[in-house]
Amino acid sequence: MEKILATAAWDFTTGSTDVLVAISDGGFDTTHPELKGRYSEVLTSQVSDHGTAVAGTIGAATNNGTGMSGINWSSQLILGNWGKESLKALLSKAGVVTVNSSWSIPGYIPVSFDPSNIVSLEERNTLALVASRPYRKIAESNLDKLLVWSAGNGIGNGAGNSNNVYGVDARLHSSALHFTSNGTLQKQQNVMFVAVVDDDNRLP
Repeated sequence: MEKILATAAWDFTTGSTDVLVAISDGGFDTTHPELKGRYSEVLTSQVSDHGTAVAGTIGAATNNGTGMSGINWSSQLILGNWGKESLKALLSKAGVVTVNSSWSIPGYIPVSFDPSNIVSLEERNTLALVASRPYRKIAESNLDKLLVWSAGNGIGNGAGNSNNVYGVDARLHSSALHFTSNGTLQKQQNVMFVAVVDDDNRLP
């Protein structure tokens, strides 16, 4: 919370009951005490520790004497599965202003990936661009909503491989959505990609 200056933000707002925050992930433990009373609708029956942790970070019950504080204390959550169809379903819900998707669009980049290999680089670039096209169209159709994605997975999100490669070019992962089909940078203004940083504010 300190890293993102949440406590300072809470001086201005703790969220609003007039808006809904949607979360697209692998599933949720809807019986978790920190999520009690914090969601208005669940569109998946899947259960996942990862999704539960993400939902808690965003909107865990606060000032209840247990667990952690969510970033948003007031807005209700709508919980749905990951993937294109689930994302579209969440965006169609009245009142939703943002969707957090803690999954990468083109998939995991294994630690064996070598970004210095031209053939591998070109194949990955093509894969990322093709995979991101449907999601760019979804973003273009929902300009009044903020879409948040993880910047990547595997070494695409800062995990190092045996060659000490940490992270990769944005065009090789989720952020390929910000590029046109021919590889030209053209930012989608209602899309944000986020990554974890260490104590020195660097990718780990």
